[in-house]
Amino acid sequence: MNQFDFHNKTAVITGGAQGFGLDIAKKFLKFGASKVVIWDVDKIELEKASKKIDNPKLSYDVVDVSSFEEVNKAVQKIIKSFNIDILINNAGITGSTSELWNYDVDEWYRIISINLNGTFNCCKC
Repeated sequence: MNQFDFHNKTAVITGGAQGFGLDIAKKFLKFGASKVVIWDVDKIELEKASKKIDNPKLSYDVVDVSSFEEVNKAVQKIIKSFNIDILINNAGITGSTSELWNYDVDEWYRIISINLNGTFNCCKC
């Protein structure tokens, strides 16, 4: 298995409360990251993940990546104490699987807002 050295590195992982994001967070901690911050919109899942991992190097913030203001606020909070060395821009949703002509317009815009604008917001900040 590949080994990586993330000592003295701070990582931010969006969509980090579960799934791929949470697994990525675990790997960064395993390979020595000094700080891993997971972002998600689901506070309950963030709390569960934090308790499950139980590592003082892990922290979390409730952040809606589709909101530039929320992302910027979360970034400013982190950089007061640490550099952000690594960004894993993982947050994303799939939405329903229906025919285009039956697709809900509001759902479509929410998907675009998270998957596209969220990625932009995180890279911009």
